[in-house]
Amino acid sequence: NEKPEKIYNCNQENVEMFFRYTDSKLFIENIANASLYSAICPPVFLKENLPVEGLTWYYNYLLTLQNEYKELIEFCFDEDFYPEVMEKIKPAERYYLYKIIHNQPLTIQREKYFSYSRSNPNGKILPIHLSHEDFLSRFMNEYEPTEQHKKFQKKYNLSNAEMEVFCRFPISPNTSYKFRNIRKALELEFTKMLEQDIRFRKCKLCGKYFIMKGNYNTNYCDRIAEGATRNCQDIMALENYKKKMADNAAIKIYNKYYKRYSARVKAHTILEDDFKKWKYEAMTKRNDCMDGKLTEDDFIIWMESCFPNRNRKH
Repeated sequence: NEKPEKIYNCNQENVEMFFRYTDSKLFIENIANASLYSAICPPVFLKENLPVEGLTWYYNYLLTLQNEYKELIEFCFDEDFYPEVMEKIKPAERYYLYKIIHNQPLTIQREKYFSYSRSNPNGKILPIHLSHEDFLSRFMNEYEPTEQHKKFQKKYNLSNAEMEVFCRFPISPNTSYKFRNIRKALELEFTKMLEQDIRFRKCKLCGKYFIMKGNYNTNYCDRIAEGATRNCQDIMALENYKKKMADNAAIKIYNKYYKRYSARVKAHTILEDDFKKWKYEAMTKRNDCMDGKLTEDDFIIWMESCFPNRNRKH
């Protein structure tokens, strides 16, 4: 009287995996969507492990990956990481040394696919081998087969439609990779950066890493911090300008006499209209001094001569 064993069809395992995935996604949505790769490769938990055990494990897994790649980026890309040792060592060489130190395999295997596409080519120019103008020219122009076209078509047994599609619609090569988890996705991204000799630098203001673009040498990133209105580059450019102005001798001289004569305006020993006229002339002299057209001594002499008699009311 035993019950017969339940019979599964060939799709049963996939169906059960799908339902486990949809159940898991409800619990991890906020964490999974915190980054691109965690959203692309969300985990699948067994129902009995949800919500506490599975969610805790996944959080710790992401945290472990994050710390691992922080260490890896510092070791391979950071200019301030043992500079005397690493200064002339390329990131790819550093990665090799990192793997030796941590006893990790030096060979990485991955599934790579080469294909062709008319709708999703790689690269910034669509398709790669054509400019935007050439692409539109081929796409928009009517197909008018010549005798050579017809001869070619007949030789290779192509239909009229196949020949027209080939001539009018550009096609580009596609390279894609297959990965099953976040670790493999990050590994692919990291090694691609090594292949292209990407340069990283730690921002001297916010302390976060950023990618160096071209030959543009900067110590500050272009991120806008939460609650801020300017990025780190703009903030430091403004700070450096203020510091430069504060250290400038002409600025110091101008500020000194501005405070002195402004106080005399409040004491009614200098008329406000005279002060406004002086301020415009003083700014002109200040700029001349900054440009080297007026010496500092001559600037001071002029400043002293503007309101020489402090006891006389105007």
